[in-house]
Amino acid sequence: MAWTTPKTWSVGDVLTAADLNAYVRDNNKWLGTDKPHARVRNTADISHTSSGNYQALTFDAERVDVGPMHDTSSNTGRLTVPAGGGGLFAMGGQIEFASNSTGRRGIQIRLNGTTVIAREEAANLGANPHTCTVSTVYQLAAGDYVELMGLQASGGSLNMLATSAYSPEFYAHWLST
Repeated sequence: MAWTTPKTWSVGDVLTAADLNAYVRDNNKWLGTDKPHARVRNTADISHTSSGNYQALTFDAERVDVGPMHDTSSNTGRLTVPAGGGGLFAMGGQIEFASNSTGRRGIQIRLNGTTVIAREEAANLGANPHTCTVSTVYQLAAGDYVELMGLQASGGSLNMLATSAYSPEFYAHWLST
């Protein structure tokens, strides 16, 4: 269910059950439990083969998906704002890269396939696995989509590790209009 823009009432307007349902009951439900939000993950390691370039991640499982914002069979790397769900969103993600001390690692959130709206990169890595985290708050319109991108510049292939609770993970949560 989408948010319904409240009606401007005039003197003499008749209040109907349909009006109460649409403008009061349904909008309150949307604000309380139905506002768009999703948290998705991948259950297996993702091989990052293009050293030095950002690669879009895919997600095969959903921890939560209200809206819906995610599809596990088509465009699995996207969180898409549903019709009637535009607004200010908090979003973020996390990737853990396999052990490798060469090069740099990075993570970014990309809007509609082109615009980077959040980014973090690190170099001078130790020999342990390296975790990258990114978050932002951004105004999104219905139909906009965001993707989580990973970067590794080790000179070869390097896995982005699947862990049970935090990698790779991606989320978006509606905050306000």
